[in-house]
Amino acid sequence: MPRSSALSITIAFLILNGCATQVGVPDRNSGNKDDLGAAGQGAESAGGVVGTNIGSAGSGGGVGGTNIGGAGGGASAGASGGGASGGGDGGASSKNWVGVIPCDGGPNFWPQGAKAAISMTYDDAMPGQVRHGVPSLDAKGFKGTFFLSTGSRSWNADIWKPLAQSGHELASHSVTHNDKITRAAMEKEVVDSLATIKSLGVTQPLFSFAYPNGALNGTDGSFAPLVLKHTIAARGLDGAATKRTDTTDWGFVSSRILSTADNLNTLVSGVITQGSWLTFVVHGIEDDAYLNIPKAKHDELMNILAGKGKEIWVAPFITVADYMQRCK
Repeated sequence: MPRSSALSITIAFLILNGCATQVGVPDRNSGNKDDLGAAGQGAESAGGVVGTNIGSAGSGGGVGGTNIGGAGGGASAGASGGGASGGGDGGASSKNWVGVIPCDGGPNFWPQGAKAAISMTYDDAMPGQVRHGVPSLDAKGFKGTFFLSTGSRSWNADIWKPLAQSGHELASHSVTHNDKITRAAMEKEVVDSLATIKSLGVTQPLFSFAYPNGALNGTDGSFAPLVLKHTIAARGLDGAATKRTDTTDWGFVSSRILSTADNLNTLVSGVITQGSWLTFVVHGIEDDAYLNIPKAKHDELMNILAGKGKEIWVAPFITVADYMQRCK
């Protein structure tokens, strides 16, 4: 979909709804990536299928969440300094993630004077993400992005449907989580997975995607051109942060897997220094089937982000992508 058409849909959507950020991994595009100096990261396990409050009050969490104005509030209240809901369920404006964050044009680019952006993303529709990740995000007023493989063995629509209007982003991670397929087959999986996600009650006008296993290429070339027909940004897996440039590769946005060994204070401080966008990737939490991190590690990151206050803008993947595309 052309970007101009997507924005037109966004505006119409908002009217109808009453709303006036690894060493050892080579960069695909060194001009767009920031090396954070952490331990090298591998691809997802081959053994498995392999959360925007502006100034959220009451949660202690900086520039996080997904509400503009908070529960019951006007569309401009949160953007102008407050929102009353903190870590709540998002209220009437929870699903308005795109086209609503003002382009501040300040010295640091990011909204409300933030120095950097971080997105929390979760792959493969694993139950522990709902049991442990969602409450941890919500407690700080943050909202995350859940990249769902809608035909994976862990898929259970019943546990994801309550999140459809919660302010968290539900996004595509294909159907089968298979990267050894043709470009046309992947496009069909994107379309089919988005149809399933929409059937849960998700009504946002724009969507994002994460490549299975972080793989950009299929058996007959790059998936990116066809993926971007249906989404505005596709997340890759290369361990870097994304710089703010006019040449950001929206067909392969950088990310890094959250590891138990990560020095989170160093990582977050590095992103702030660089003024970049870092996207964390989480798979299992505590008691899931594979690639687990302890709940305590996830909670540690939430506490660090909240402690940074307005230095960090924590927002869903699609919200940051949309902001960067509109406000560059």
